[in-house]
Formats: sequence, structure tokens, C-alpha cells
Amino acid sequence: MDKAPHELIRNIVRLIKPTKGLERLFPYATISKLFQEAVEEITFQSLALTTQDLAVFRSIFQGKNIVRRNFLKLLSLQFELPKLRHGACLLKFTPNRETDSATISEGIQVIFQILSVADSQLERVAPLKLHFMKAYRQNECTHHHWTSQVDVKSTRAQYGFYKVLIGTELPSIGNIHEFSFQGNRFKGLDYVALANTASKLPDLRSLYLSLHDFYEWGTDNRIKQRTGFSDGITKIRGQSLEEINIIVSHDIQKNDCVQAHDLVLDADPFRKSFWHISQFKQLSRLRITGPMVITSDLFTLPTYLEEGIVFPALKHFVLHISPETADGKWFFLKNEEKERDALNDPRWKEYFHELELEDSESSSSDYIDTEELDGSMLVFGESATRLRRVNPCRCKSELNPETATPFLGNAAKLLGSLPGIQTYIIRITGDHNERKKWKPMKQPWIRGRDFEVQYLRRGNSWDSDGMHYDQPSALKEDLTVDRLYWRFAESMPQDDVQQYWYQAVGRDCQIWRLRQKWRSLYCFDEEISQC
Repeated sequence: MDKAPHELIRNIVRLIKPTKGLERLFPYATISKLFQEAVEEITFQSLALTTQDLAVFRSIFQGKNIVRRNFLKLLSLQFELPKLRHGACLLKFTPNRETDSATISEGIQVIFQILSVADSQLERVAPLKLHFMKAYRQNECTHHHWTSQVDVKSTRAQYGFYKVLIGTELPSIGNIHEFSFQGNRFKGLDYVALANTASKLPDLRSLYLSLHDFYEWGTDNRIKQRTGFSDGITKIRGQSLEEINIIVSHDIQKNDCVQAHDLVLDADPFRKSFWHISQFKQLSRLRITGPMVITSDLFTLPTYLEEGIVFPALKHFVLHISPETADGKWFFLKNEEKERDALNDPRWKEYFHELELEDSESSSSDYIDTEELDGSMLVFGESATRLRRVNPCRCKSELNPETATPFLGNAAKLLGSLPGIQTYIIRITGDHNERKKWKPMKQPWIRGRDFEVQYLRRGNSWDSDGMHYDQPSALKEDLTVDRLYWRFAESMPQDDVQQYWYQAVGRDCQIWRLRQKWRSLYCFDEEISQC
């Protein structure tokens, strides 16, 4: 059989695979060397491992078997952290962060060493997708899946964060074209590791990073994680990067009257990393969703870039931001008149009756320590230790000129400087929940504070992008022209800001306004008008 044409053997094995399954291919590998190679070419395409499998993983690529690396297209890894003592509860037993750090550091170092050896010994190495999926413990208590998530978030933060204890000594690996580090599944990880690891992959084309930004961590921990993540981004050279996806799991405050966390000491580190990304010459797609907590000066061009070119190849841009800013402000203000009108509006009678019942029940009942059970909000300050409990209050709905005006104005100026841009989408969003996705505001008169501006160059269709608002059924898109969509409830940006956008998109662009008109507690109509 070794004299048979290689392509013939390969096609035979490929025909066997769909009907037999991968495990049924293994006996065919014993027929001949050609059959073995054809079988391995399929079975080694995608490997999903845990850190407990790394010794075996190293052995199957040793010696002449190093050629198997060229069959490998996707490598997914899960990191097993040390067990807690038997029956231990994460909320009562403090994990040893030093051993956690050593464990995850060793796992990353081993996988990089194995791939680095293959990279150095082979003349040509096939492109690889490398995914770090999650960290877990075998015996971790699971009751926190049904009790208060506030307890879990704040308690984890009180333990501190485990780290990846490797830096410059981590070898660089070529031919990794896609890297995904799902940091939001590495509970308790110091986020400086996310982008730091990516900086060791010089041939990277696609980068996917996800992380948490929990209010319950307190400002000190949030600043630390935000700074570490952003500093890591600035270490990425990005000469080959074409796509970046950053997903931030963040729920906005349930009470607009509570002071938002101020996460900026001197300057916002995320703004620095954003403009660092702007220098990646091949970057065509940038998505930052979640929502992300930013400062209103995110789009203000740094002085050191005033004479340079930013985002030279960018075609698709999406940014979802939270209503509160990173420096403790809001993109919205309270509209006293609208709230007074709502109190007297028969459409909202049902809502206010429910609210009175909730207030009555909460004031007469024993103290409840969870947000999930009673809808209240636990307030956190500098640390992950709760300060007090307050009732929910969503009252800010009018665009705040102090923050929204410079933010949206500079966003328009950036759009105008991007000659190749195809889609440019910015949303100031409501609540995000990983299980429920986007959920509408409960207070009907501010449900529409999901503010959106969407520019689509001709040939590009509407992008709902995971929002609960899809394309309005009455909107008939003309894909032969450029379009600009504003979606809003009662509040539009100031006239000068709108003019910035109109100048950026040009006189031939169609401009549409989409406005939500609420008929009842749960129903609204979408008004569509062309400017």
C-alpha cells in the first residue's frame, strides 16, 4: 500500500471519516505509513486538551513525529487549577493564589515551549488557531450558580487575583494566526496576562479577548485589572493583526443616583491602548463590545498622533459603551419633567403600582443580602466589601452635553478620517447579561436610552449586532447608497454634534432617524423618518 498514490489514500480516509467517526479511523493507521499519515492528517487537525494532558501532548510531537504539527489547525486548552480541600466552598475557603499562579503559568509555558520547538525544527509550519478556553477546579462548590452572584464576584475579588508569572522568558511562536483568551472564564485571573500572552505571537492575524469588569470588585480592583489589561495591549506590535475582538462582561449600576466608580487616576489606560491599536497597519476589523466603560475623551486624538495616520486599513468598527463613564460621570442626565409626566401618565400606572409593592415588601421584610432575590443594589466603594444596600433607581435618560457632546463629536471626526471605512457603529447601551443577552430597561420612559448611531457604506446591510433591537420592519434599505441611522427615544445630540456627523458622511448619504414611542409598559412603536 505504500506504493499507492498519496492523494488516493488520503481520499479513501476522508471518505471513511463521515460514516465511521474519528475513533473508527485509528485501525486504518496500521495498514501502512501512507494510511497512518492520512489518518493523522485528520485526527490531529483539532485537539482539545486540559493541562493534565500536556505530557501526552508533548510526547506525540517528539522526534520524527514533529511533522504532526503541520496537521494541527486548532488547539484548545483548559487549565485545571489545584483542588480545594474536600467539599470546600469558594465563598468560605480561600484558594491559594500562589499555587494558582504557578499552575496556570506552568501550563502556558509548557504549551509555548512545545509549539516553539516545532516552530524551530520544521522548515514550514502550518497556521494554527490557539484558544485558551477556561480555568476550573475539579471539586469547586457549585451552589453559587443559584445564590447571589454578588457574593461570588465580591468574594473572589477579596481573595486577590492569580497571575501568569512569566514575561520576557516566554518564547515567541510564529504561525499562530488566531489567538483567543477567554479571560471571563478564568475566574480570578489578573488580566495583564491576556494581552501579554498575545504579544508573544508575532504572526497573529485575529485576536479575541474577553474579560469581566464587575462593579462588585470595587474601584481598586477594577483599576488594577483595567490598567493591567490595557498595558498588555500596548505590548502587542500588531504588524500582522487584521481583526481584534474585545468583549467585556459588565452590568451597569441599578441605581443611577449612586456615585459611579472613578477608575481614572491620571489618564485612562484604555484610551492609551485604543490609540496604540490605531497604529496597526493591517487592522481592518475592530469590535469592542460588552458594554465597555470608557471616558468621554476616548476619541480625542492624542497630540503625538496629530500629524500621523490612524487606523489606515480599518473597514468595520463596533463600539458598545456603558451609560456611566470610567471617570465617574454619566452619558445621561436625569429629566425631572419627564419623570413627573410619567407619574401622571395612565400608561405607567401598572409599573408604579408594582414599584410601591416592592418598596413596601422590602421595608417590612428582614434584610436580604442578595440583588437577585429582591432586585436591590449593593453599593461598593474602593474595595470589594459592600457598603450598603439601596433600592433600584433608573432616572437618567437625557444625553449629557458634558460627556456625550465631546464623545460623539470626536467620534464623527474619526469617522471622517477613515477613507476605507464600511461600517461604523456606536451604541450607548443598557444592561448586559451573559445568559439573557441584551435586556430592556424596566422603567418605560427611559427604556429608550439605548442610544445608537450606525453608518453603513453602500453594499453593507443593517447590523443588529446582538442587540434586542433588530432592523425596523418598516425600514426598506437601499444598499446602493450610504446610510446613517440615529436611534433614540427622546434625546438627540446637540445640533453642532449632528453637523459633525453629516460632514463626516457626506452630502450623498441618506440620513434616517429611528425613534421609539412607548404605547404601554411593554410595547413601543418605531417611528422612521428621513432627514
